[in-house]
Amino acid sequence: MVFRAERRQEAYSTALRGPRGTLFALHVHLRYRETPEGGWVPEALFVVSRADLHATIAAALSAFAETLPADRPWAQPEVLQLATLLKSVNVPGPGQELSLTIAGTKITKARPAASDLPLADLDFAPLFRALDPSVLRRVLLLLLSDEPSLLVVADDPATLFPALTALIALLYPLAWPHPLIPQLSPTSLTRLDSPAPFLFGIARPALPRARLPPRVAMLDLAHNALSVPPRLAPALRAAQDTALGASILARLQAFSAHVQRAGEKHLAAPPGGPGGTPPRLQVFRDGVTAPGALGAGTEAGPPRDK
Repeated sequence: MVFRAERRQEAYSTALRGPRGTLFALHVHLRYRETPEGGWVPEALFVVSRADLHATIAAALSAFAETLPADRPWAQPEVLQLATLLKSVNVPGPGQELSLTIAGTKITKARPAASDLPLADLDFAPLFRALDPSVLRRVLLLLLSDEPSLLVVADDPATLFPALTALIALLYPLAWPHPLIPQLSPTSLTRLDSPAPFLFGIARPALPRARLPPRVAMLDLAHNALSVPPRLAPALRAAQDTALGASILARLQAFSAHVQRAGEKHLAAPPGGPGGTPPRLQVFRDGVTAPGALGAGTEAGPPRDK
């Protein structure tokens, strides 16, 4: 049964691991269509991708779904149109532009040069809305420690994938070499007993009622709180007082302000966006990315943030 308050369109992403350890991103757009008989039928569009274009693909999927009729099922030709659109996009080389036309609007993004920061096609907003820079600094220092086993808890499961991928991106130029599961299922809770480091996400209803293993730290996105094992607390406090800790905090404060300004701009935009542009497409066009990583613009003008 689908309750009235739940009959809405939803979008979320997660990660899947292939048979050879390859990590795939799964992007989903879900809606409930009302039938002439008064029922509600769930329908979903799925995109599986190996490209690190998470925010672009997720936004393109939702923008495409919003242009389709709401009173009839998604037809195969329409789904094939989306598949053709996504497959036709060639990832540009460093310093080159990528152009994509969605719902009649052309969107152009510039990939950074090889000497600039790498592509960070992510939605950083869920992470920076949930955590203030001081807490986020502690999280990054924990992930850089010798035993980074972290469980991220969220009330909204849709925030887990962008939050965890944003954490990994903020570790640059270091790479995360340990297991990553954006949303741990209730049947996989035994993974928390692993002696090896990990970064897992979990929705609050699936959080185990028993205490977590003593070596696991927990980050609560809903309460802006990081709980660490007692034996790791002294080292984490000492790391905050180092030059690295101070540098991380200063840069996180600057980036957090950038994300907040972009979010306020989106909230102040009129319904439908300028010129009747679908609101989700407008957010996509003005997307938030790492400073220096992406420039977003349209045919009307050059990229604003380079």
